[in-house]
Amino acid sequence: MKKTILLVEPNHWSRKMIINGLKGYGYHFIECEDGQTAQDVILESHKRISLVISELSLPKLSGYDLIKKIKQQTDIPVIIQSSSSQKALILECMKIGVRDFFKKPTSLVSLKDKIFEILGTNHFQINSHPRLKPDAILTVMKSMLYEKYS
Repeated sequence: MKKTILLVEPNHWSRKMIINGLKGYGYHFIECEDGQTAQDVILESHKRISLVISELSLPKLSGYDLIKKIKQQTDIPVIIQSSSSQKALILECMKIGVRDFFKKPTSLVSLKDKIFEILGTNHFQINSHPRLKPDAILTVMKSMLYEKYS
């Protein structure tokens, strides 16, 4: 059964890069661009969601408030990936149960390794898909840029 990751990221291209970089590992993604929509998705289908990856700076409901609500209602693990460098905010997130923090730009390899660690999967268990290679990342990025500017 595919594990479902809720990706909460306001930037369309950042969402696409993460999804394109990790979809070969058999995950299903639900995309949200704001905190309120993410909260609604969690209320509707929290039993299906295995992991939340969220930005801290979100429209409609901040990432911190979203994480607080997630942790009050569920035990879904949360990873933050953010350009925020507010150490106090990051520490508060860790105190309420965030599993890890990645400073943007996020390394897809590091993010993948953390996801494998949290979800108990690895590239040997998902053996129908090759290990993420730098060439694949470059191809995805080039195709995204081509789509954006053509």
